[in-house]
Amino acid sequence: MTKTTYSSVPPSLKYMDGNGITLLGIYFLLIGILLIENVILIWPANTQPVTQDFRTAEVQTENPTDPDNKITLKLKLPIDSTYLPKEPLKLKFFFWPSYKAEAKEGIPLEIRYILMTLLIGALGSWLHAVSSFVDFVGNRNFVKSWLFWYLMRPFIGGVLALIFYMILRSGLLPVNVNGEVSVSPYSVAAFAGLAGLFTQRASIKLAEVFDVIFSSTTKYKDPLNKKLKIIKIAPESLVVNQTGSLVVTVEGTDFQNQAKVLVNSVARPSVLQGDVLQVTLAAADVEKEGELSIVVENPNGEKSNALTLKVEQAAV
Repeated sequence: MTKTTYSSVPPSLKYMDGNGITLLGIYFLLIGILLIENVILIWPANTQPVTQDFRTAEVQTENPTDPDNKITLKLKLPIDSTYLPKEPLKLKFFFWPSYKAEAKEGIPLEIRYILMTLLIGALGSWLHAVSSFVDFVGNRNFVKSWLFWYLMRPFIGGVLALIFYMILRSGLLPVNVNGEVSVSPYSVAAFAGLAGLFTQRASIKLAEVFDVIFSSTTKYKDPLNKKLKIIKIAPESLVVNQTGSLVVTVEGTDFQNQAKVLVNSVARPSVLQGDVLQVTLAAADVEKEGELSIVVENPNGEKSNALTLKVEQAAV
């Protein structure tokens, strides 16, 4: 009699091999070093406005009574009180010589803040991606289809942080507006890092701002809002007292972080990866022939539709 092997991994999910995981780990390491190094280089040394209110200038003019001797006048000229110091800008790309951009009077502080926002936003998103990468590699369920999500995450975080920073500076969100030009670099770093680290929540906040400014009462026949729903599960059946893997893949929409998978109303350990939940059944779930009800419950208490997973006798 030939022994039948059952696999709970659907054909559409292909796991990353060891070489791919190693290369992606090296990518994360290099990107992290590059971002941290350039954040240190770009950090402004002086952000305080110039305290001098006037500057002295000497002007020579002709003496109407004595043309041979000129008169020297000392004038006090006002300086713009909003003037901020300018510093040379240095960026580095690994082992290449430092790139140095220096205008005649240095780089404006606002430009430095914009570059800081891009770098620190990318750094925050890099931290999020690395944490997720380590979790899935540790659980041995890192799927190839998510490769470009991890590769592009730092760039997405940087751009999103820049948009968020522009909105904060423009006053569309509640900020401290006292007419001051000087902005603390720590505030810039905090907003950029949080926007990059929590890209999903930052996107939601940006969507709320957009809805307030460009509100619309138009209703569409087919709404774009996703609803919590299970589309399919794989495999569709297991065998009684199965000795192999008891991992079941649940695909659907609007799965939130910390969503639970209920098997016959009992929560089982699960891992969320995009719109895919991988739940590990207990041995007791397949002790006898029957049907298992699979339901997903979001943290807010919302529950999805139920799909049935059959537990059948092994074919002889």
